[in-house]
Parts: sequence; structure tokens; C-alpha cells
Amino acid sequence: MWSLPVSQHFSVLPVGLSVVVWLVCYIIGGWLLSFSRRFQSFHKGAQHQGRTTIPSYCFILVVVPLSVYTLATDEELAASRQLGSTPLSRIIINMATGYFLFDSLSVLLHMGSHGGQYLLHGVLCLITYGLAALFDVYHYWGPTFLLFEITTLFINARWWFAQLDNKEGTAYTINGISLILTWLSVRVIFGLSQSWVFWQDAFSPASAKVPAAIFAWYAFSNISLNLLNIFWFFKIMKSALGFFGVGKGKGKGKGKDS
Repeated sequence: MWSLPVSQHFSVLPVGLSVVVWLVCYIIGGWLLSFSRRFQSFHKGAQHQGRTTIPSYCFILVVVPLSVYTLATDEELAASRQLGSTPLSRIIINMATGYFLFDSLSVLLHMGSHGGQYLLHGVLCLITYGLAALFDVYHYWGPTFLLFEITTLFINARWWFAQLDNKEGTAYTINGISLILTWLSVRVIFGLSQSWVFWQDAFSPASAKVPAAIFAWYAFSNISLNLLNIFWFFKIMKSALGFFGVGKGKGKGKGKDS
């Protein structure tokens, strides 16, 4: 089933280092936030969620520019989208694997604050990027779909606006519009167009070298993620329309606060 050997490039060290980096961001971010009296007034679960936005922001600000640079300049990676890796792709894949391991453990230890859906998301991402790190498969698609993380900037900001009781101002509205536009352009339009390329590759001769079990996982992940992105987009739009008083009114348009 797993006919590919473990990649000669794989090492637990860079993945472990990635976990440590995000843990340090969490600790230092929490320490800095503790100086805020407003933050101190948050309940315990909200304080944890606030701390987790710090490594989240750090991850996005590093991995998104690096992914854009890799996709724009790494011709070797673009020529081998199914098998193989490059130094840049390995940095990104190991970084992402470590981040989603940290994220999964964080959610597991604070299930009351996050809920099962966040644990499921973290574990699915961990498996997806972990397989890429282990077997040097689909490295091209790592930086491609990590661009989705751009939307998390606005999701995190939305959470902070809600916690600070600032859901009526101009900044909240601009953030909401930015979330809608980036979600539509990056997760839906860009995501579907790149998925089309992924499925074209699936029937190429190079894909025959990818074990069926590994391909099945990535095919399942791709279909599931696209469906979820479209589903969530309609939920975001429904929330936005409610916020602006369209349909059933403002009261139901505030969305989820965490």
C-alpha cells in the first residue's frame, strides 16, 4: 500500500523545530497579552484562543510570502508536481507539518475552548502535510494551498473585534468585506482552478508512480476542502447579509464569535 520509501530528506528535527517555534510564539504572545487589563478580563478559554492567534499570525506572515516566492521562482518544483521536492518546498512542508502538529495538540489540550471541528481540521492538515514530508509527494501543492491561510488573518481579526465588543465600527466592516473578497478569490476561485490542475495531473503518467492509498488521501482531501470552502463561503455571505440588514435582519448576521 505504501510502496514509496520514506524520503531520504525526511527528518523529525525540522518538524520538531517548527513545533518549538510556534510554541515559543504562543508563550511570548501570551506573556505580552497578559499586560493588557482587557485581556486579563477574558475568561480562561478566550485567553487561550487569544494566545493561539499569535502563532497563527506568525505562521501566516512567514508561510504565505515564502509560498508565493516558491511558486513564482522554483521551476524544478513546478516541473514535478507529483513526486520529488526542492529545498524551498521542504522548508515549507516541514514548517506546515510542525505548525499543524502544534495546532492539533493545542486544540486537544483545550477542547472546551475549540471543539471537535478544530481538532478534525488540524489532524487532517497534519496528515496531509505529514505524508508530503515523509514520502516527498505533492510538494508543489503544499505552497499552493497554503495560500488559503491568507483568509485566517481576517478570521483572527474578526475574533478580536468580537472579544473587544467592537462589531459596529468601520474597521470591523472593512475586515468583513476583506474576508469575503479573499475567501472568494483565494479559497473558491483560485482553489477550484488549482484543483482542476491537480485532477489533470492525476491522469498523467507521472501520477502512476504515486501509491493508490496516498493518492486516495489527497483526492479525498481536495474534494472535501473544496466543498467546505464553498459551504463556508455561503455561510459567510449569509452572515454578512444579516449584518447589513438584508434578509432576516441584523440580529442573525453577526456570525460565530470564535
